Amino acid sequence: MMYQPNYFFKTLFFSFTLLLFISSRTINTPDDALVAHWTFDDEVNMALDNSRFQSNGVLKGSPKQAPGVVGNGCLELDGKDDYVEILKSGKTPSQFHNLKQGSISIWFKARSIPKVTSISPLLYYGNANGCENMLDASNEGLVIEVAHGTIRKESQGVYFTVFNNPCKLPTLCFDTHSEPHLEDTKGIVKQNEWYHFVAIVGKDYNTGYLNGEEIDFRHYNFSNADASQFFGGALSHDRMWFGKSFWDYGKETYFDGFIDDVRIYNVPLDSKQVKNLYDMRTGN
Repeated sequence: MMYQPNYFFKTLFFSFTLLLFISSRTINTPDDALVAHWTFDDEVNMALDNSRFQSNGVLKGSPKQAPGVVGNGCLELDGKDDYVEILKSGKTPSQFHNLKQGSISIWFKARSIPKVTSISPLLYYGNANGCENMLDASNEGLVIEVAHGTIRKESQGVYFTVFNNPCKLPTLCFDTHSEPHLEDTKGIVKQNEWYHFVAIVGKDYNTGYLNGEEIDFRHYNFSNADASQFFGGALSHDRMWFGKSFWDYGKETYFDGFIDDVRIYNVPLDSKQVKNLYDMRTGN
């Protein structure tokens, strides 16, 4: 066969381009920084934890696998009784118990958003039972949710909340919907659209990102941007769920929609690392 220089250079260019593409998709954190990673890509064991800790989940109700926005699949929940429970030997993953700093990255798409009547829970960590004395999501732990009942009018944002008091109001809470009483659309979450949310807690600060951009307009319902509260500050380490929480004096509530590629790091991510995570999106 005759040597074809054009073919050689095209192949070299393709290989170099592929290498750059793969490199651009890396998160660039220390090897031991990722302490949990649920991709929901495995058809047989959908709630596998792909980190070294192997904190695999158990499906409750009848969750399904649907096409994902990162990788091949995602978790589909019906909003009625579907959720995933993360327990290892009957306990929540031990790597979270003393985790004072870190980052949580989660993709989601909500089919329905209860703007004034409840919450739509994405991640729950805390008490096995809701606080029966509180009209809230109080759980002595940590919650990431969409919307938040009647606390604020038309609360269509994402909320990151930590409860370090026993069955009382939050000790840290911010949301992405900056001014819901004004005609301001910043941070509003719409139904049937994919969003990427990252909550970050450092030694003396906290922040959040929505779709790769820092939420510099975030609204603090409790505490401020200097607070440092994460899994390690939780009073209760009883349960960890995706898609289930409590609201209105301990009543169960569920997420209706899709959750994909949940990652937890033991370090605060920087803006470039968050952007790299957002750029991993492959689906619609």
